[in-house]
Amino acid sequence: ETFRQCHAEVDFSHNGLSNKMVGMLLEVLAQHEVHVACLKLFANRISQAGVAAMCDFIRKNEHAGPVEEFHLSHNEIDDDATLELMRTLGTQRPKYPPLRTPEGGGEAGRVPVWLRLNHNRIRDPERLRRLAEEEGVTVCTAQDHAACGASRCCRPETPLVHLYSFGPTSQRLRRDGQPRGAVVANDDGDEDRDKERERDRRRERKRDRKERNREKREREDERTGDKDALDEASAAKQAEDAADTSAEGSTTRTVEVAGSAEAEAAERLSRARLVGPPAEKPPSPPLEKQPERPAGTPDRQPAEAAKEAKGQSARDGDG
Repeated sequence: ETFRQCHAEVDFSHNGLSNKMVGMLLEVLAQHEVHVACLKLFANRISQAGVAAMCDFIRKNEHAGPVEEFHLSHNEIDDDATLELMRTLGTQRPKYPPLRTPEGGGEAGRVPVWLRLNHNRIRDPERLRRLAEEEGVTVCTAQDHAACGASRCCRPETPLVHLYSFGPTSQRLRRDGQPRGAVVANDDGDEDRDKERERDRRRERKRDRKERNREKREREDERTGDKDALDEASAAKQAEDAADTSAEGSTTRTVEVAGSAEAEAAERLSRARLVGPPAEKPPSPPLEKQPERPAGTPDRQPAEAAKEAKGQSARDGDG
């Protein structure tokens, strides 16, 4: 219900849309019953199949409001596709022509569908307009831009379609004097259309390059951030490993020192057991007390004293 009440402008111009893409887009809009008041699909690659998808959209989206404007210039739409689109609009009366409020305000009134098809592959615009009117599709070419516009028409009886910039007034002459533009019958291609499409392609390539560069910068930023995080994690891991290694080395050295001290003590104890306790020295014999000489006794001669000492030493050895 919300989509039905909206007044949407769907703009997918300058997107290189193919017929299949246009069909998918319109199918989604029809499923949700979106009121597409203005459909801008100019400067794409739409041909007869894409216009057929638009006709299906007009028929299927019956609960939503009418499409008031079709901007389909700079595509590949031919005479048959254009005639089929106008026929489809004619079968949807009284929904078409749509009821629309003037741009400056005022009372709403019926206004022709604004259909812009310049720069396409329409060969004979006069014959196309004549065939449409024979089938009951009234057309206004909106040549008087002051009197006719997207929300107004100069005719007293409201036509079904405004074919803006359609017919001889939209043709321009090439240097050789021949008409050029989207409405000419030759298959050589329109010089202006080709230039416009080339400009569109250049703009599209430029947008693609910008998008690729942006994505590349984002990927590089992500890789740089991941690398910095990995470097920080690696540095922290190395510091932790170094601390663990230092602690293990300190513990190992302590154990080795303790083990060496224990081994040295055990070795000393083993040697002490093998050698046994040290032998005790025999006590020295007591010195004989020399008899005191009476006062006035003369000293012995040195020779006698030496002889007596020698004899005493021999006796100690025998003992």
